[in-house]
Parts: sequence; C-alpha cells; structure tokens
Amino acid sequence: MILETSFLSNNDEALIRERISAYFGKLGYKPIKSETALKFQRGSALGTWLAFSPMYWKVETIVEFLRESPKSKKVSLIYIVSTGGQLVTQIERKFWNTELEGAKRALMTGEIAYGESIKLANDAINQNLLSYLVLGIISIICGFIGLFVIASLAATLGLMVLGLVLWWIVLRYFQKRK
Repeated sequence: MILETSFLSNNDEALIRERISAYFGKLGYKPIKSETALKFQRGSALGTWLAFSPMYWKVETIVEFLRESPKSKKVSLIYIVSTGGQLVTQIERKFWNTELEGAKRALMTGEIAYGESIKLANDAINQNLLSYLVLGIISIICGFIGLFVIASLAATLGLMVLGLVLWWIVLRYFQKRK
C-alpha cells in the first residue's frame, strides 16, 4: 500500500528535516542513508505477517524536496507500507492515514502529535484479537464435529480447514461492508 501527500512550504529545508526527523524518531522509525531524499524505516517483514498492530508492519517513508520558487519548496511525503499476509482493515487504513497526516503537520508546524495513531493501533489490536478468537472458536467447533460426530481424523482436519475457509469468507464480507 502506498500513501502519498505533497504540499508547499516556505520553511527552510534544514528546519523541515529537523522536524520530520524528530517526528519519525518519536514513532520508532530509524533513518536510512540516502543521497536524494530523507528516508526512514520501521517494522519488519515478519512483523507484517505476525503482528496484531500495524505499528510493527514494515514501512518505509520517503520525504522529497522540490524547489517550486525561490521562497517555497514542494515537499512530497510517501509511505510504502508492506501489507503481505494482511487483510488491511478500515481501522488499519485510518491508522496509516492518521500517521501520514501527523507527519505532514509535524513538517508544517513542528507539532509532534501521535496520540490518535496510538489509539488507532490499539483499536486494530483489539479488532485483530477478536478476529483470531472467532477463528479459533470456529475451528474448534468444526474439529469437534469431525472428531465426535463423524469419528474420523480425516474428517476432523477437513472440517477444521472448512472452518478456516468460513472464517476467511465472513471476515472478507465484514471488511467489504465497512
């Protein structure tokens, strides 16, 4: 998933670099050496696959500066979020958009506010935990049906897989409704 915003700024480029470094530093990003732009990275590919919170997903941010006029610069802010292995929910999308807007605000005003991002990350954790709880319950029920009603290990495994598929279908349906 790629999120991007750009805007004009009359601030000095050094000030903008200082502000964005402070913002991303507070959110746990590490700077990446780059010749052309400011780059920061947080999370890992394993975090994208296994974490309940989008704060641990692999993300790279790029801040580019283009001169518009002698007094103003066009600042482009790009988020490249790894979503492999994820069904990105509405809360997670809102989390990333909120973090992007927070970075824009930090660049423009120097204000570092990330409380809303933390709240949305916690909401995503709660949603994901509930989803996995439902997955577990459906799989266990299907497994018990296979084991005790049909009395077959093959039926147990087959019904557990069926439970996983049903969970996935229900989850996709609810994600499309939001």
